[in-house]
Amino acid sequence: MSLPCRFVGGGGESCSLIAEGLSTALQLFDDFKKMREQIGQTHKVCILICNSPPYLLPAVESTTYSGYTTENLVQKIGERGIHFSIVSPRKLPALRVLFDKATPGGMLEAQPKDFSQDPRHMILIRGMVLPGQMLMPPGHRGPGPQPGLQQVQPPSVMEDDILMDLI
Repeated sequence: MSLPCRFVGGGGESCSLIAEGLSTALQLFDDFKKMREQIGQTHKVCILICNSPPYLLPAVESTTYSGYTTENLVQKIGERGIHFSIVSPRKLPALRVLFDKATPGGMLEAQPKDFSQDPRHMILIRGMVLPGQMLMPPGHRGPGPQPGLQQVQPPSVMEDDILMDLI
């Protein structure tokens, strides 16, 4: 027997346990550190994919990062030279703050471009060159290609992976 059931009004969580996910990611980077040292310098990337802002609670499940807030964790990610990116189907100021706080090594960077094709989405990329994107020297903010700059191939990002924009 089936009962009629109407799903209306949402009912999902309004926030995410982002601190738990980031603390687990940092713990994985710690665990793989010895392996990475054997193969030489590596390009480390952490991509947060979520639809809601973080709870204002610290991580509790991680043994190493228990007690760290989401902002503490993204700062630690930046300090370690891990490139932090965000993909979200909504433009959330709280996620933008996390992206800004994860700037590697406290470097100043120009206003990062939002790569989303849909104006409701937010795709903030750091540490990857997307197809058709040019690498500019630090401090340069020009709209078009400049003489002496060459187009760079992306490290391992496929156009379909990011630019299809959460269809």
